[in-house]
Amino acid sequence: MSSTKKKHIKGPKKFFVPKFIDKLMHRFGDAELYDKQLSYRNSIISDEPGIQELMKIIDKEHKGLEQEIFNSKEYKKYTD
Repeated sequence: MSSTKKKHIKGPKKFFVPKFIDKLMHRFGDAELYDKQLSYRNSIISDEPGIQELMKIIDKEHKGLEQEIFNSKEYKKYTD
């Protein structure tokens, strides 16, 4: 989140990571997408626990995940 937005948002801020992101990453993740975006990995520096958690999962799976998965019918199976 940009510093401009941070100063306008009141109260604690938290990066949202779905509880089942590891399952989604395992099932729907794409190794090719991971490889394409690997060059950005070292530029992501954050002390936000949600981002750190997500980076661990991405590194473990060696996969990237398209955000469109959250609009799919398959995604709904993991929300129950």
